[in-house]
Amino acid sequence: MKNTCLGLLILLGTALGVEISGNSLVQTSENKYELTLRTNGQTLERLSVECEESNSSVYWTTSAVYTHKHMGETFSTKMINGRSYSSSNGYAYTMFGPMPSMVGETVSVSVSGDCGSDTIYITLK
Repeated sequence: MKNTCLGLLILLGTALGVEISGNSLVQTSENKYELTLRTNGQTLERLSVECEESNSSVYWTTSAVYTHKHMGETFSTKMINGRSYSSSNGYAYTMFGPMPSMVGETVSVSVSGDCGSDTIYITLK
């Protein structure tokens, strides 16, 4: 069942055959996806890349930035964990967490490192 869930969405990368997946992403065209956000609070989406070996180093980046104010200060936060390592199953995981106020934006998510590299574009619905 776990492998079936991971296999719901697979996108083939252009460099080194890297594969990125995310369970709730809906593919609209090559390298382009949609993600429906929760109306209250942050939407958490687990993304993964298959590395085939354990302990491979992976870097994640995104253009998704959430800016908020607290006690007179302004903070900007990237909506992804920037680094992960593959586990014993050969997959490296990260969490992507856009906020409801980001609906309508199209953001990029990129992966690079020991497993290869790729970029996808996600429209937040």
